[in-house]
Amino acid sequence: MFLAAMFAVACAQLPSGERAYLPSELNANPTAFDGRPVRVLGLVRASDHGHSIYESLAMEEEFMRRWNNGDFDPKAFAGYCLTIINPEILIVNPEVFDRQTMELSGTFYAEYLAKGDYDFGACHARTGLLIDEQEIAARFPGIEVPAD
Repeated sequence: MFLAAMFAVACAQLPSGERAYLPSELNANPTAFDGRPVRVLGLVRASDHGHSIYESLAMEEEFMRRWNNGDFDPKAFAGYCLTIINPEILIVNPEVFDRQTMELSGTFYAEYLAKGDYDFGACHARTGLLIDEQEIAARFPGIEVPAD
């Protein structure tokens, strides 16, 4: 109940402006959004094992089903997942963010990793969202904010 109330308050305080995009919309044409501020709607995964925004809960459940059954192909899900580049504020507050559908604001990058680098908690695509931590802290007063 408390989380639902926090989510309702947070949605009411979202900054005005451009509409929220789904991960698949950004991944369909990453160069068009590269370096631009965006809002993304999706299921947030924020844990030590992964830091991303999935298209939906159903998509994430299908991903996990295939992973567990051994018929997983990461390329099939690449377009529906967007890596959160700086997930620390989300990871230290899992009760607020992990497995929650919400909008996050930040800057989109078509390729956030240098060639040869690897992010073990990332999506298969090389796209990423550098989230606006100040906006998140303002929307969710009282959450833990990690030190830089």
